[in-house]
Amino acid sequence: MFPTWIFSKNIILFDKISFFLPYIIFYFFLFFILKKEIFFSKIQITVLSVITIFALDQNILFNLNFVKPYFGLFNNLFPNIYFADFIIIIIFFILSYFLIFYLKTNAIKFYFIFFSIFIIINIYNSTLNNKIKFLNFNKSDEIIQNYKSKNKTLLLVLDEMSGFNSPANQYKYADEFIKNVRKFSINNDLNLYTNSFTISADTMMSLTNMLNFNISIETELFEKNYIVETKKYFNEFNILKNEFFNKFENISVIQNIQFNYCLHPNIKNCYQFNPYLDNKYHLEGFKKNYLTKFSSLWKLEGSSIAKLFWRGLRQLEFIDSYLEPEIHKSYLPLYFYKIEENLLSNKYDLVFAHLLTPHVPFGFNKKCHYDGKRSILNTRMSIKEKFIQHNIERNCMITFLINFFEKIKKSEEYSSLNIIIMSDHASRITEKDKHSTFIVTKIGDSVFLENNEKISIQTFFKELFQN
Repeated sequence: MFPTWIFSKNIILFDKISFFLPYIIFYFFLFFILKKEIFFSKIQITVLSVITIFALDQNILFNLNFVKPYFGLFNNLFPNIYFADFIIIIIFFILSYFLIFYLKTNAIKFYFIFFSIFIIINIYNSTLNNKIKFLNFNKSDEIIQNYKSKNKTLLLVLDEMSGFNSPANQYKYADEFIKNVRKFSINNDLNLYTNSFTISADTMMSLTNMLNFNISIETELFEKNYIVETKKYFNEFNILKNEFFNKFENISVIQNIQFNYCLHPNIKNCYQFNPYLDNKYHLEGFKKNYLTKFSSLWKLEGSSIAKLFWRGLRQLEFIDSYLEPEIHKSYLPLYFYKIEENLLSNKYDLVFAHLLTPHVPFGFNKKCHYDGKRSILNTRMSIKEKFIQHNIERNCMITFLINFFEKIKKSEEYSSLNIIIMSDHASRITEKDKHSTFIVTKIGDSVFLENNEKISIQTFFKELFQN
């Protein structure tokens, strides 16, 4: 039950010490329970079983190895994925109880040897092998000296942002969204597409086809090596084929946990949020405290107990989350800062960012402050409530974009900058709101134009970039 994850070289010494304190208190508590003479009473067997399950989970990592690989199956079986973690813990507890009850001392000896081996392996993984590794790198020194990008392009993908033709526009705050988008587009001389859609409501299908200029659905993405599933801790899929990136020389990518875009040879800078670092620029309302960091980093290891502990504290509103996807909302100012920094550096001819916002879980209140309790209420909301909250989130995204444009417009090169802001699909709250997309563009020194043509983002993208 030793917390080997604390030895990770990603965690600074001060945090190592502070994170170990709860375990010390727990050890003293167990010492007083187990020091009685009748060692194998039912109470003590129960306590020993609890300790054993805790230790098994910390070393074998129930969630990582038993729940995550079968997420789809468990998600269909249970009303909530947390039930899978809870049931696995209970099963192992029952097995451990009977093992200790019948074997007594022999069971303790077995567990001692078993855990000793795993502790050594896990300390090695935490300190030397470093199984958790974020793909952050900066190769801008490889860019030719005095290089200055001539035709800079920003492609910003806002995941799950419904467009002008969405059923969400029938609900509260939609009129405000439409008004704000038009005003934002007019003030910044953007082309606004009011009738765009995607050929697939699946992010993988939508974006991978778009980035490879496929205007019809290419379903054999894995067979044709467009994309592969990764065994890395912090990316689910590697993008292997990207025709769009081939058109640029020096690329900066800001990515998320779902897709790793950073394997392309032309990428000189890759950023993904690292919860081990002390990041600035979070939204007002985010609970940046000791418990938030401790529980988030503990959950990160793949423990089912940690996951339930993290979820419970969030339910009680003691903490928020340092993890994706929630962090894309609470730390949205950081992402916009990174985009602005890359654009104004004049090092990159393409800045590509895929943000998991306004993607669920929800997170913004009407003031566009972060409200963590909204991120845990998704499953209990009615369709109407979900659409209303989605409209709040869409409005907040326009507010953040307005602030972002106010900053980058101060640059002398703004007039020649190409900007494409779009979504991969709609909210997916209902079947009817899956394919609507959001697109605004600024190509060079453009002027405001409202385009009502029905067009897929895949066709739009091919027409804009392939020729």
